[in-house]
Amino acid sequence: MLSRFCFLAVLLLLGARIDAHAAPTYSGTVIDPAGDAWAGGPPDIASVTVTANASQFTFTMYFHGAWDPAVTRSTFGLDTDQNVATGSLYLGWGFERIAHQGFLGNTGTAYLFAGSDLATPLATTAVSYFSDHLSYSFDAALFADEGLLDFLGQASRALSANSSTGAIDNAPGIQPRGPGGSTQLVPIPSTLSLLLPVLLLALWQRAALRRNPLQQQPARAGLTPSR
Repeated sequence: MLSRFCFLAVLLLLGARIDAHAAPTYSGTVIDPAGDAWAGGPPDIASVTVTANASQFTFTMYFHGAWDPAVTRSTFGLDTDQNVATGSLYLGWGFERIAHQGFLGNTGTAYLFAGSDLATPLATTAVSYFSDHLSYSFDAALFADEGLLDFLGQASRALSANSSTGAIDNAPGIQPRGPGGSTQLVPIPSTLSLLLPVLLLALWQRAALRRNPLQQQPARAGLTPSR
């Protein structure tokens, strides 16, 4: 019994050590109800997700019902220092980074801006389109923080080569309020740190069976043959 306890303790320590050295992945998702878009949309946001790790930040927006990729524009505001008094101020939020798609004829390109300079993009990237969502990523080095932050997703429609509608839908639903309306990315445990203890425990049990072959005999129910 003591040996088994010690073995499990070692497994936990190994998992913790691996997780401490692995770059964490952070993710946050907001589910948005159908039918809350201005004038009924489209676009009508179903959900927005921001995922961040040591290599990239990925922005994903899902939609309810029909939507037109040619005119749909997504915008993500990131409060990377979780301080509403800094960055680009917007109805109680303070965004250090803002990612959004281009205008009409260029919605297939996404731009990343610093909140302090909305005229010069830090980077551009291609937008990936799917039947019910769009997604794009930027290099993590362009962000001031690799994890804990607040974010807001917004959808609009491109009207011309340099204009768009105002916000048609927001996730979370927006009101003139503070950061309670935004969502925070939270760390996801390292997959390896979760699987390693299970794999090692399975190996330990297999070794134990080899040492005691009787444990491999199947249990038999106490039944007698029917006559």
